[in-house]
Amino acid sequence: DRQRTVRDMLDWSFHLLSDEEAQLLQRLSLFSGGWTLEGAEAVMREDDAGAAGGGTNGRTDSGRDVVGPLGSLVDKSFVAVEHLAKPRRFRMLETVRQYALERIEADPQADKYRTRHLRHFLALTARADDVLYDDPTHWYGRWLDLEQANLHLAFEFALNHDRASEALALALNLRWHWWQQGRLQRAQSWIEQALAADSSPAPAA
Repeated sequence: DRQRTVRDMLDWSFHLLSDEEAQLLQRLSLFSGGWTLEGAEAVMREDDAGAAGGGTNGRTDSGRDVVGPLGSLVDKSFVAVEHLAKPRRFRMLETVRQYALERIEADPQADKYRTRHLRHFLALTARADDVLYDDPTHWYGRWLDLEQANLHLAFEFALNHDRASEALALALNLRWHWWQQGRLQRAQSWIEQALAADSSPAPAA
């Protein structure tokens, strides 16, 4: 009875959202453990060719505003803000996330948004890798620690959807971070899984 009551409340609240708010909420459910404004921009941009770059001022490359609907979702208690995190992070209660995730699973373009999620983390880890090699104490390392659940989701999606080269790129981008964290077994496991799935890895790999 309690679960039905919660579900009815979520249904009622969801249908009060604007189309843009509802769309954003569903795509944000693809994140696990929270996300940044840059992450929200990545899944909302419509220009997939530029998906790896990230927005700058809460607006995607296609000119689409993210700050407005995201702020509205915060005001309506669908999303919470972690003000002390650097960069600032957002998250959902797990009940809200599971509800929104169920709705986006019915969308035939769900994998398109997961691809944007993957490319966002490819871009982030590439930037972090360049910095952490020379500066192991840079705050990029703490950011990657907070994104472990998202990195795992992105890696699994790439492995299971014929994107082995991107899975390998993600694993290699994390090598210095994991070396500094002493997570060598995880690094070895991810790289081995990606190499096993990629019949012709690039020479750099």
